Amino acid sequence: MTLKELREKNSLSQAALAKSIGVSNSTVASVEAGRMKVSQKISDKVKEVYGEIIEQPAVKKVQEAG
Repeated sequence: MTLKELREKNSLSQAALAKSIGVSNSTVASVEAGRMKVSQKISDKVKEVYGEIIEQPAVKKVQEAG
């Protein structure tokens, strides 16, 4: 299950999910968009609060302007 799937399953906004696991809204948005990996802290907190294990989504590479 991805972070986004967990959020949608529980009918949460990004802000509500972020608050419940102790991270910023931008962290949740970055993970969902594939710009950031799920940290061990996030993974552990999601398991503690929701009883779910979060999969590591593919991280998108940012292309450099050239």
